[in-house]
Amino acid sequence: MKLWLLSDLHLEVADLRAPLAIPDADVCVVAGDLCRAPANGVHWLAENIAHAMPCIYVAGNHEFYKGGIREGLEDGRAAAARFPAVHFLENQSVVIDGVRFLGATLWTDYRIEGSPELAMRYARERMNDYMLISGES
Repeated sequence: MKLWLLSDLHLEVADLRAPLAIPDADVCVVAGDLCRAPANGVHWLAENIAHAMPCIYVAGNHEFYKGGIREGLEDGRAAAARFPAVHFLENQSVVIDGVRFLGATLWTDYRIEGSPELAMRYARERMNDYMLISGES
């Protein structure tokens, strides 16, 4: 199986309305930061790629900027339900041609340095995610 891997396109910044050169691939895997709002990403994939191959879409942190995680996930799932070739995954899997794809946005548990409290404080003070994303997963 040939995969077309995409990530960090940041469509809210870049204008990717020009025709895409669709490669010879079996599945497109989008590994986060496609655009703000997962539903927008689902629609973009449906309009631009899903006619040629199934799409796996896992949200990154930027999908939730200036919004909430819970609402973003709900909207992304609702949008994907309308497009059978677009699979929006969050703690879910899908099987395509006998291959199981697992998808999840991997948020931190704050244990990287051994002090979750210190890591949380550092994150709140220095990471845009904590200023621009609301809600819980």
